Amino acid sequence: MKQTSSDSDLDLLLNSFDRRGSLLILPHNNPDPDSLASAFALKYLLSETLGMRSSIRFGGLIGRAENRAMIKHLKIPVGPIRESDFKRHKYTALVDTQPGAGNNSLPEKLIPTVVFDHHPPRKTILADHLDIRPGYGATITIVWEYIKRAGVKISPNLATAVAYAIGSETQDLGREASPYDKKAYLEVFPKSSLKKLSSIYHPKLSWEYFEVLHKAISNTCTRRHVIYCNLEDISNPDFVHQVADLLLRVERKSWSFAMGRSDRTLFFSLRTTRTRAFAGKLLRKIIGKRGSAGGHDMMAGGRIKYENMPIKELKALEEEILQKFLQLVDNNPKKTE
Repeated sequence: MKQTSSDSDLDLLLNSFDRRGSLLILPHNNPDPDSLASAFALKYLLSETLGMRSSIRFGGLIGRAENRAMIKHLKIPVGPIRESDFKRHKYTALVDTQPGAGNNSLPEKLIPTVVFDHHPPRKTILADHLDIRPGYGATITIVWEYIKRAGVKISPNLATAVAYAIGSETQDLGREASPYDKKAYLEVFPKSSLKKLSSIYHPKLSWEYFEVLHKAISNTCTRRHVIYCNLEDISNPDFVHQVADLLLRVERKSWSFAMGRSDRTLFFSLRTTRTRAFAGKLLRKIIGKRGSAGGHDMMAGGRIKYENMPIKELKALEEEILQKFLQLVDNNPKKTE
């Protein structure tokens, strides 16, 4: 695992830009707190060090109530991606995602200037400045180390964003949190706004959330140490990840799996309590070349675009994915009862 950021890392990042161009920052589609905070922190860092202008743009939706509350209370300047954004900006950065990952809005032939990520590196990645650390629990921890190296003073809003993102990504430092994540969290928490953190953790929830929760409970099945659910048609793919996290809290279950359809795409979320279960590799094996997937030892996500597939074929595909998941988990030597 790469160690904490050095002065040379910071120099390499800053030397990737000149003062005559602006930067387009892309978190992954349907961005979560880690990707939002990483984009926010990178924008802040380059503004403070280079006086550089940056725009944060995302594909998909920001549907989860906590994520919307995070943007609102911390005043994170984000907006939906437009085709013209790539023409308006000289530079491009990816945070919490990588080129070719299938979950971001970067055009296929465009080489980004900067990539920050904590997911396992893909086989071939091109960028002027590349910093990928799979051993870290959150991408924001990597960007935070650059901010510390630069010696810039952070605002309470940014400190709150860093603290919330690390807590959210690592389930309050209990899931895949490295020593670097824990150190970063302890550094920023005293500078955070407790009132805003509380507002983000406990937002008002839409009625749709409870409708999806009812559907999830109705559609949930169990098999030995596994719990799984097909949400079918949903308006927001974030519901898939929320349900997978929720189901894993059921007693005596060490694996949870959720799927749902949104915007002609099948979304999957895999969770486990096993510390060395290689969930990301497992989900990539399940999906294969039909879509894309990624993740870590204990959590993973993936997607398959199905366009105009007849509903009968779509349901058959969903059943095939589910059965392959159950088969692989049953054969996994890490399983527990």
